[in-house]
Amino acid sequence: SLIKKSSIDILTVMNLKFLLIYFLVLNVSFQVFAVCPTDNPVNMNNLTIKERSMQLAYNRLVSWVRNRSRGFSNNTSLIFGPSIDGTYFFRLGEHGDDGRYANGGLDVSIGESIQRLKEELLATGLFPKYQTEESMLASFANNAGRALERPEIKRCAKHFPGGDETLEFTEKEKIHFGNPKTIENYLQPFKLILDGSYPPDCIMMGHATYSRIPFDAEELQDMGPLFGKIPFEKLPASLNPGLTKYLREELGFKGFIYPDWYDMGAIEQFLDEFIAERGAGLSKTLVLIYLSTYANIDKFVVTYTHAKLKSEIDNLPDSIQKHWRQKLLSQMPRYLKWSDSLGLMNIVNELPLEDLVYIKATGSVETQGQLTPAFLYSLGVEAAEKLYKPNGLDPWNRTGVLVLLLRQFFVEEMSKLTNNQLSATVLPPVGIDDEQRWFDQLNGHIGYEALSQPDYWETEEMKKVFCRIGLGVK
Repeated sequence: SLIKKSSIDILTVMNLKFLLIYFLVLNVSFQVFAVCPTDNPVNMNNLTIKERSMQLAYNRLVSWVRNRSRGFSNNTSLIFGPSIDGTYFFRLGEHGDDGRYANGGLDVSIGESIQRLKEELLATGLFPKYQTEESMLASFANNAGRALERPEIKRCAKHFPGGDETLEFTEKEKIHFGNPKTIENYLQPFKLILDGSYPPDCIMMGHATYSRIPFDAEELQDMGPLFGKIPFEKLPASLNPGLTKYLREELGFKGFIYPDWYDMGAIEQFLDEFIAERGAGLSKTLVLIYLSTYANIDKFVVTYTHAKLKSEIDNLPDSIQKHWRQKLLSQMPRYLKWSDSLGLMNIVNELPLEDLVYIKATGSVETQGQLTPAFLYSLGVEAAEKLYKPNGLDPWNRTGVLVLLLRQFFVEEMSKLTNNQLSATVLPPVGIDDEQRWFDQLNGHIGYEALSQPDYWETEEMKKVFCRIGLGVK
């Protein structure tokens, strides 16, 4: 079998009813956005008033994010963000942050509730529409502020290879991006941030499917001897080896690759259909772990019953078990390096056996008489809380708030440079529960009327300003 007894009585540790594993591991029409001219960054010695104002606004937004980042717990080792693809864009205050889960699973109404929130915010006339260039600049400021203030905390940019705010409305549905030009535009912010001064330490994949053309990927992807070849365009991003290969080989990314949460509707639907077609008799858990291995995903979360999974693995043909085992072994060094960099290996060594649950349990395989780490590594509940409680509650991934702040700072800097000082300024929010106050004051302040003028912010001229400032950020 894949799991053997090691110096720790791993089977005793693993005989838990449920275990969370962190494994080593539409064709619809969308607007094609302008692509930032990568050969035309801003010339800092020859700025227009708008460019200078936006540069100052960007710097202020970085400072604001730095101030917010001081509140992260010293136990925080990883942050899931910044969001590069527009998800979490339509959020304000405490609205839209509850009700994600119902009855222990993904709330099937999440799409409708978020869509309603979007409509309500846009109806105010002040909340910005999503546009890639502006969102990109706000995300870059978000990333830089975190990196400058808390460089010891790892940052996980999401959700590769990109999309727009419609992704957030369709967590329960399949999404397919089939327009190569649109996908190339979605990719650009990821390329720029990976090439910048503060590249993220890891990338979180998305749950949509994509055309293979922008990635120059093989039409059929090898998913190991158990399942063979699967079409690239049927695989969700979080289970697609063609996309992880593109990240590694074309973009040169050497960090860690996370999947999106596997309870997303798009991934759940894919698995249900795939098992019905090609995995009859196998559990969803085994199929998910197996596909994640061959997608070269570094770490994931899944709930399973140990005894049942072990029995399933033991019943696989020896040749499939051997191939799978070797694949896992090849991925182990990167996983161990990452876990050590997060301080997780020290935590696990200090925990009693009864606490060794819920994250990648330690196991070994026997290779030529030697025990070799192979399948599962475990951390305790304490470690899980240290890693996930502070990391999952990061409101500053909500790019719409950052975009509106960027606009506010821009208007204020423009007023200074043009000697048209505002009679008073609205104080930026100091927390998520202060955002509604901030928004209402902006909405009622005559000096900020420009914030709600789409014919100003959505012009080609302003898109070029967003691009040029963003391209000049290194």
